[in-house]
Amino acid sequence: MPFHKVDAEEKVREIIKKNPQAKYSFIAQDRWYELRKTLKETREAHCIKLGYISEQTGMSIEKLKDIEHGENTNILDYLKYSRALGSSLYLQPLEALREKNIIVCPIDNTPCVEKDKTCNECLREE
Repeated sequence: MPFHKVDAEEKVREIIKKNPQAKYSFIAQDRWYELRKTLKETREAHCIKLGYISEQTGMSIEKLKDIEHGENTNILDYLKYSRALGSSLYLQPLEALREKNIIVCPIDNTPCVEKDKTCNECLREE
């Protein structure tokens, strides 16, 4: 069976067009990814071993690896991990973003000021 190349960005746009509420799921997934990436990059930049973080947090090394690979989405574990790195996380409710009419595009992370349009539609009109 031949390999069929899929345009992931186009698929995301199609899903969001069919179900506009799915946009928030994509935003959340992107934020989880960025958080995991930042935690791992910080740990590696400062040459901190998972064993040290395990001692500081009381979590197993396997659980820490699950965080870095995206298999663990417990926010408390992320908070413990970031604290062991000497970092902090700032959490802002999604409702506050909706009230300000600020939505971040899950594809290119650009702010979108019109809630009723799907990704990049408002950017194409400019």
